[in-house]
Amino acid sequence: DRACCFNLDLQKVLLLNGLSVAIDLVFVPLLVLLVMSPLRLRSAVASLRKGLGWTTRKVILQQFILLLADMLLLVPLALVTLTWYRSRPVHQALGCRRVAADIEEGQLTEEQQTLRQESDSFKVLTEYHRALLRASGLLLLDVILLPFLLLLAIVTCYRLPI
Repeated sequence: DRACCFNLDLQKVLLLNGLSVAIDLVFVPLLVLLVMSPLRLRSAVASLRKGLGWTTRKVILQQFILLLADMLLLVPLALVTLTWYRSRPVHQALGCRRVAADIEEGQLTEEQQTLRQESDSFKVLTEYHRALLRASGLLLLDVILLPFLLLLAIVTCYRLPI
C-alpha cells in the first residue's frame, strides 16, 4: 500500500531543486561581493533579469573572478600609473574596450550580442588585465635593468658632450 505512494519523478524534481538551492547558496556570497563593485555588478544584474539559470551563474562566477583579478592587480596598477610611459597601453586598452563596446552594442542584434558574450566568457582576463600585466612586467624589467643602465652611463661618461 505504501509502495504505490512513492513517486520517482517527484523525488527527482525534489532532489534537483534541493541541489539548485545548495548551488544558489554558494553563489549568494559571490553576489554580495559583486554588489560592492558597481562596475562588475552591471552584467550580473543584466543576466539576473533574464532569469536564474546556468548562464546567469556562469556570468556571476566570471564577474567574481574578474573582481578578484581587479583587487589583485590594484598594486601593480598604482605602480604602472606612476610611470606615465608604461601606463599608456593600459589606458589605451580601457579606452578601446569602452569605445568598441559602445559601437557594437548599437550595431549588433541581440542574438549576435549573446554569441559575442559567450565567446568572450571563455577568456578569464580582459584586455585591460592583460595590458596591465604586460606593463607591470615591463616595469619590473625596467627596475631590474636600471642599475646596469646607470653603471653604463657612469663608465661611458667620457662619451657625453660636456
